[in-house]
Amino acid sequence: CTMDLCLDYQCAHQDECCTTDADCDDGDEVCTNDRCVEGRCAFEPTEVAGCCVASPYARGFDEAASVLGLEVSEAMNGVGWSVVTTSPIEGEAPNAMLYYGDSSSWTYDSGGHNSGSAVLAGVELYEGVAWGLSFRARLDVSDPGAWYDRLQLELRVPAAAPAPGEEPGAPLSYLIWSKEQIGSLGEWEDHALDISAFAGQQVNLVFTFDTKDGTYNIGGGAWIDDLRISGSCKPRPCLEDLECLDGLPVSVDLCVESRCSYTLP
Repeated sequence: CTMDLCLDYQCAHQDECCTTDADCDDGDEVCTNDRCVEGRCAFEPTEVAGCCVASPYARGFDEAASVLGLEVSEAMNGVGWSVVTTSPIEGEAPNAMLYYGDSSSWTYDSGGHNSGSAVLAGVELYEGVAWGLSFRARLDVSDPGAWYDRLQLELRVPAAAPAPGEEPGAPLSYLIWSKEQIGSLGEWEDHALDISAFAGQQVNLVFTFDTKDGTYNIGGGAWIDDLRISGSCKPRPCLEDLECLDGLPVSVDLCVESRCSYTLP
C-alpha cells in the first residue's frame, strides 16, 4: 500500500491505499479529480485550460493540412512529402497517411538525388512530467544501411529567449529517431520514444528523407501514421540515474530528489 521513495537521503513512504476519495486528496483542486478506486488512489487529469492534458497530440492525417499544421518542402521531380489516402499495399484499407515518394507511381526514384522534409506543428508539453511519443512507420527502400535512403525524425524547439538588444536565435533541432531503428523494410512497425526531456517545451515534429545519391532508388518510399504524444501527467519516480535513461543521445538523464530530471544541450 505504499510507494517507497528516497527523499533527501531518507526513506519516505507514501500511502497509496484508501477507503474514501478524501484519503486521496493531493491538494490540487483544479487539475486532478482524486478518487479511491478499489482501495487505491487514482488521480484523473481534469484537462482544464492551463492544466496538464494526458493526450495533447494525436495525428492520423485525416485532417486538412491547415489543421495538421503541415508544411512540406518542394517536391523534386514529383518526389516529396504529401498526405495520401490510398496505398499500393495489397489488401490495405484506404487510410490517410504521410508519405514520401511519388504517389502516381509509388516510387521514390526522381531520376537523381532527392530529399525533403515534413514539419508538423506540435504542442507545448506540460513541464515536469513524463511524456512519450509513438507512431507507425513503413520504409520500403533499396538500401538497408544507415546512410543511404535515410529516414529520420527530429523535434524542433524554439531557441532560448535572446538577451536585450540581441536577435532571436534559430530554432534548435534534436535527432530522436532514425532509419537504424527500423526492424524490417517493407513492413509497418510501431515505434515508441521517451520524450520527457522536452517537457516544458513547444515542440514541432520534423520528418526528413534523403536518398543521399541518385542511383538504385528502388522501392515505394516511406509512410508515417498514427502520431501520438501522451503521458500520465506525473513525474517519473526514481531511486537512481539508471531508472531515468530515456534512450535519447541528446539528453542528460538524472535522478534528482526521487524524480527524473532531464537536461538538453
